[in-house]
Amino acid sequence: VTNEETGQSYTVTAIGESAFFYFQDLIAISIPNTVTSIGDYAFKNTPLVSITFEENSNLQSLGWEVFFWCSNLSSVEIPSSINNLNHNTFNGLEKVYYAGTVEQFLSISMDYYFDYQNHILTSYSIYVKDENGEYYLMKDSGILSDNTVVLTNAVFKIGSNMFQNLENIETVYFD
Repeated sequence: VTNEETGQSYTVTAIGESAFFYFQDLIAISIPNTVTSIGDYAFKNTPLVSITFEENSNLQSLGWEVFFWCSNLSSVEIPSSINNLNHNTFNGLEKVYYAGTVEQFLSISMDYYFDYQNHILTSYSIYVKDENGEYYLMKDSGILSDNTVVLTNAVFKIGSNMFQNLENIETVYFD
């Protein structure tokens, strides 16, 4: 990034909290490989249609609700360098593609949350490449029914406080 007034160049290493929150002119963005974190709400409620990450991305962390209410953005491919995903990061997206291996994916720290309106334990549909470079569904949501929770075999980790404030839960099944 270059300051137009001074001509000074800067290397972008992070996108801060609410950096583009509700910025209605943002349609597409390419994240440079120098960025290591994207803060909470960074692109929340923008009309983004496309987001790409430069090759050899060093992105490690995506904050809370980064792409929340980005209704024009149907999918995103996150780089294999990611090691932390937070609450509601991809809420509203149809698909999240992960560029790394299954082993890398399993090592990512992820928070799950309870979606009170839809009565599901949300963990997003994430697709991972296999050894042939083809994407396949790696994980999907858990399901809540009345006072029972069923966690599908695709749910690998249960985040902190996942069942907090769910007083009616009596039974948890692992499918």
